[in-house]
Amino acid sequence: MIKSNDQSLKRKNIIFFDGVCVLCSKSIDFIVRRDKTRKFRFLTLQSELGAKILRCHRESNDATDDLGSVVYLRNGKVKLRSGAVLAILSDLGGVYRLFSIFYLIPFPIRDFAYDQIAKRRYRWFGKREMCCTIPIDNCP
Repeated sequence: MIKSNDQSLKRKNIIFFDGVCVLCSKSIDFIVRRDKTRKFRFLTLQSELGAKILRCHRESNDATDDLGSVVYLRNGKVKLRSGAVLAILSDLGGVYRLFSIFYLIPFPIRDFAYDQIAKRRYRWFGKREMCCTIPIDNCP
């Protein structure tokens, strides 16, 4: 059983992503190649473990409501949509911290842009037949 106060989960930065989305999977590949300190862990939103962890950290009891969004569990706090992307880039460090300038744009505008891309991601980038798999050592 996963508890929301589990200290080991609070120390991990977990990125939940759509495992059938090609754009999402390629984004995870991008992060993995640049994450030299292995600070990130990855789970698909479709996974049972991913759904359990999200239910522990969300006010909503239905973790599937976030399937259209990247979800970032950072220090025990859930970040969604553009906020998740910006937090991930910031935590990736280096030149990617420069993207923090986009925090100056109000989040409804940022999230609107994010949602427009998310809505069209399968059409633009494709969709896999099956959920991609990730190495087990990348799980929390």
